[in-house]
Amino acid sequence: MTNNIKQLHKQAQQALNQGQYQQAHQLIISILSQDKYFADGYFLLGIIASAHHNAAKAIELIKQAICWHQNKWNILPN
Repeated sequence: MTNNIKQLHKQAQQALNQGQYQQAHQLIISILSQDKYFADGYFLLGIIASAHHNAAKAIELIKQAICWHQNKWNILPN
């Protein structure tokens, strides 16, 4: 994980913890544009979807996070 992604991830977590969902979403999208296999990005998007009462989308995103996390050693960086 690059330092830029680490910093963006930290900022996204802080924004999410403060209820700043739009800012968190933008930061996570920035992370995923750099690393589409970053599992925690999908997890955090799932948390945002859940906070907005979109259970179906939250489940889909969290399943995606689990998939990428379980397969992280089998995926080559892009």
